[in-house]
Amino acid sequence: VAAATDVQSGRTSRMGQAFSVNRTLGHLRLSKEWMRVRVGRGGRLDASAALTRQAFVKVTVRSSSGRVVRLLFRGSAGRGRHAWRWNGRNASWRVVPTGTYSVVVTARNGLGTVALAKRVHVTRVG
Repeated sequence: VAAATDVQSGRTSRMGQAFSVNRTLGHLRLSKEWMRVRVGRGGRLDASAALTRQAFVKVTVRSSSGRVVRLLFRGSAGRGRHAWRWNGRNASWRVVPTGTYSVVVTARNGLGTVALAKRVHVTRVG
């Protein structure tokens, strides 16, 4: 509910609007903020998030420009905490270059779509 009063005329108005909050997805965590990847070996980053209800989930790693570098998971997931691992490689299985990447978790269900993202800084060595 929002209420307002016009300063000049003194007239008041009031409006109400119903809405829902989609709390299906929460608590995205990464095992580290900085990840070293080695040429030929890659690296290791663990990610986890919690679902309050069943949803279709997609987990991607994206470059700083927003381009999908790697799809880590796509499918249905139930209530509870879920975990995924990224080995520092792209979709072609090559070790990614130095840069900033985002792990993006999207959950879709009858309430709508909600997404969370966290950044990780990758340094390529060797």
